[in-house]
Amino acid sequence: MKIKLDILYYILLIFPFIKPNYIIHIDSLNKVYNAFQIINFIIILVVFVKKSKINLQLFLIIILQAILIFSTVINNGEIIDVITNSIQIFAFSLIIEYLTQKNINLFFKAISIILIVLVVLNYITILIQPDGYLIGYLKKWLFGTKNNHFSIILPAIICSYIYFKFIKKCNSVIFKILLVVSIASVIFLQSATTLVAMFVLLLYFPLKNIIKKINIKNFFVIYCIIFFVIIVFQLQNIFSFFIEDVLNKDVTFTGRTELWNTSLEFIKDKPLLGYGNENQDNRVVKFGKLSYIHCHNMILEILYQGGIILLIVFIIFLYNVIKKISITQNNDLKSLGLWTLIVYSIALFTEVYSFEVLLWMLLVLSNINRIKFLDEEIYNE
Repeated sequence: MKIKLDILYYILLIFPFIKPNYIIHIDSLNKVYNAFQIINFIIILVVFVKKSKINLQLFLIIILQAILIFSTVINNGEIIDVITNSIQIFAFSLIIEYLTQKNINLFFKAISIILIVLVVLNYITILIQPDGYLIGYLKKWLFGTKNNHFSIILPAIICSYIYFKFIKKCNSVIFKILLVVSIASVIFLQSATTLVAMFVLLLYFPLKNIIKKINIKNFFVIYCIIFFVIIVFQLQNIFSFFIEDVLNKDVTFTGRTELWNTSLEFIKDKPLLGYGNENQDNRVVKFGKLSYIHCHNMILEILYQGGIILLIVFIIFLYNVIKKISITQNNDLKSLGLWTLIVYSIALFTEVYSFEVLLWMLLVLSNINRIKFLDEEIYNE
């Protein structure tokens, strides 16, 4: 009975902060989510202050948000939005830190339940409305536009796999259903970036023994080289065969090279602190196209919003995540955590996920090393 009450407590604390994009367009439901977020923030503040301390990861998240707020203020941007988002991120970060310290087994069970339900519901919206629901000039499903789905699908697969494989130690039919539904969703949406990222993610399962040998530092060195080759110097003709024949895309990455050029020009004008959180309509006017509401590359987006200073702090945060994953004693779990970072890097090369949906999963990954300290017989299910 106690475990059932505990899992309900965990779910109620977590679910308001994993808000599907479409919810913001349903005013009454959005208000319910927001009310729960406020209540949970108050609860976690009281509990966290009494029982826990601000660690380096939480401190870096605070610094990241402080930089964004400061940049937004000096640029007369969307101040209320950036403060609201920062509070949401800080609240969910506190919840993740508190719950993973208290009982990481229950945390992964709770978050897996939430994410699995959301992925299935999202797939149902795809089946019901294959062409999407027109919001403004964009077609959206429960998870938003087709390029945003993977920001929830990836955490769903990783968190549920960690729970079923490493905590419950079982072959779960539920996880297999999640995998099938996730793959079906990605194939239907036909987002080239998401298809590639999903393919790379799925390579983990048959090739995990080989993946264990991959050096994450070498990967990021290569990643930085590719960033400069394609994004900055735009020498992508070297990869024209893969881009045109395999991905069936042109070498401009569906017009992204033009956007990257424009983004770089803006970044050069404000390299230190960027432009902060801007109104989307303003960004459309500045960049000249309706679809250009972000830089379609996470590094460029970080530089655009918070400049070099924000990028440096984010790199420190990411380095600390890698460091924490690397001390995980279970080699399979460690390789899964590092592989997840690689998959994120690939997905974010031509897409952008908001800090609300990116930072919390990175924070979760930085805590997987705690699993080894828990009693594996905690559940009797």
